Amino acid sequence: MKHWRKLLVAVAAVVMAMAMAVPAYADPTASITINRDSTAESGTTSGTEFTYYEIMKADLSGLTADDYDDNGAPKSNAKVVYYVDKQGLANALGSLTTGNPATNIFRVTQVGTTNRWNVELLAKTISGAELAAALNVDAVKNNAEVSDTFTMTGASVTKDNLDPGYYLITASNGTVLVAQTLANVTINEKNTYPTVNKSITGENGTAITATTANDVNIGDTVTYTVPVAIPGDAAAKDIVVHDKMYKGLTLNTNSLSNDKNITGLAIVDDDTVATADRVEGYNYYKIVIPAASVTANKGKTINLSYTATLNKDAVINGDNKNAVSLTYDNYTTTEHEVTTKTHKIEVNKTDGTDKLAGVKFTLTRDNATAPGYVGKGTTEATKDQSVWGATATEFVTATQGNIVFDGLDAGTYTLTETFTPSGYNPLSGPITVVVAEDGTVTYTSSDPNNTADNTTAAGGVITIVNQSGATLPSTGGMGTTILYVIGGIMVLLAVVFLITKKRVAATRKDSSDDIL
Repeated sequence: MKHWRKLLVAVAAVVMAMAMAVPAYADPTASITINRDSTAESGTTSGTEFTYYEIMKADLSGLTADDYDDNGAPKSNAKVVYYVDKQGLANALGSLTTGNPATNIFRVTQVGTTNRWNVELLAKTISGAELAAALNVDAVKNNAEVSDTFTMTGASVTKDNLDPGYYLITASNGTVLVAQTLANVTINEKNTYPTVNKSITGENGTAITATTANDVNIGDTVTYTVPVAIPGDAAAKDIVVHDKMYKGLTLNTNSLSNDKNITGLAIVDDDTVATADRVEGYNYYKIVIPAASVTANKGKTINLSYTATLNKDAVINGDNKNAVSLTYDNYTTTEHEVTTKTHKIEVNKTDGTDKLAGVKFTLTRDNATAPGYVGKGTTEATKDQSVWGATATEFVTATQGNIVFDGLDAGTYTLTETFTPSGYNPLSGPITVVVAEDGTVTYTSSDPNNTADNTTAAGGVITIVNQSGATLPSTGGMGTTILYVIGGIMVLLAVVFLITKKRVAATRKDSSDDIL
């Protein structure tokens, strides 16, 4: 009896050992991990939805322990049998073709009269991308063995507990791929996303990007070009172009155009930006490129163009920024920013000690069709008017503050003193002023009291001295002329007096001689 008991214990131990060894290669499950390839475009992605379809099941019952590697996964040369158990799916797979002339991708064979169809790959040279594209049809997906979704919220996502087989995976951003789940699978998503950029058309026709700035006058129009590059594998999804524009720029909503003859595009207020995310001083707009236009322009670049006008709210000697970004599915690019600048010239008029009021100046721009500075608009109705006109407005100095010519493009200007109060010397000639693209102001003057040769005006302020002195005829007074006249008369009278005196003296002498 003891011998039988020992034998039963030994048999039980062997059975338990065999049972523990089987799970190493029987009925395995696998996972699919998808890592995002973020090198295509700098941006953020959240919520990309993936849908997986189990196309074929893997029959591992014919494998032995020698067909598995040390990790419990079937070796690459293991003879795995793939099959489906739905006739609709079997018919769809059997009809898939590729190439020209078309050849079948799979051989589908029913096993006897059972609900099982073995599937064998015939097109040995087909690529993974070609196979994924062939499987991505409704006839296959609607009859898939299993389908479900999972969402990527970061840079990677994993779907666990998948049965061995062949899976088709599609993403809401257009990615399509296939995976063989005989072991854990890691996929680096290579889908490319739409990209966007922005540039300003400069005065000489060149494109001004984020590395440089555009210089214009208040009232001038700024032209923007926004290229939207659509990848060849883009999904039928809307592309939304977001535009964040500083309040110193007035968007011309009717100026939108594109080079692909897409109709119905419009710039409208961007209601997708939450109040908490809005930056003070900026207005938000959007342009929606519809899914149909995205599909029609795969692999192409749609160039959008529109304009804005620099208005009286523009930052002087600062950055009037305009940024653009793009949203596609759950992907948003970083902002691409361009800058428009405008500058100023100030005139500080003094008598050498204190500010001198009542002096008048005009500012004209060299080589301009309308060179006269007329001043920027100060009311809601005139805030976008040009600062230039055919006739320059005279600006008058006051006892406090400076004359400020602001909203100026970089360039060369002529500052002319048109009126000087009585008793002060006017400028002997106009002053040449140069405004650089960085806002630096330099000036040249030949006036004796304001001699300058490309002298830098600190803070853009040009100090001009009008010395007081004798009144000049040009101001309406006799000046020193009367002094010269009186002096000449007095000298003449003195000469006459001396001559007369000498003659009288001579006459008296002659008379005395006669008496003697």
